[in-house]
Amino acid sequence: MGLDSYAFAAKTVKPNPTDEHSIITGCLDAEGDWQYFDDAKPEEISYWRKFNALHGWMENLYSSRGGSNQFNCLALPLYSDDLQALKKACETKSLEPVEGFFFGTQEPVTDEEYVDVLAFITKAEMYIHTGYVVYYDSWW
Repeated sequence: MGLDSYAFAAKTVKPNPTDEHSIITGCLDAEGDWQYFDDAKPEEISYWRKFNALHGWMENLYSSRGGSNQFNCLALPLYSDDLQALKKACETKSLEPVEGFFFGTQEPVTDEEYVDVLAFITKAEMYIHTGYVVYYDSWW
């Protein structure tokens, strides 16, 4: 067991309220409205194992949007502004480890981890610019 974090990309569609089968999956957007995905299986674009500093950053983003549930198994949409803020956090090396029972060690973030997040940001921006929704999800 432990903290597993993912970034996914999925195409969105407007739900057809008369066709319950058109709604496969989705997540809440920044306004709290449900966005539905037309992908039966969204594309995994990044995976992190016990990267608690990134998870803490995402949890703060979730809270800043008014999220109040336990931040576990929740799809958090990421927008270009969010990715730019995360990029700045990487460039200033300001991601801080957070504690959690399954979160792993409290070691500082390594240069390799920062490079990995920056590569994710580049990939995520490409997906967003081609009409996908990018979101972070985790399980611990």
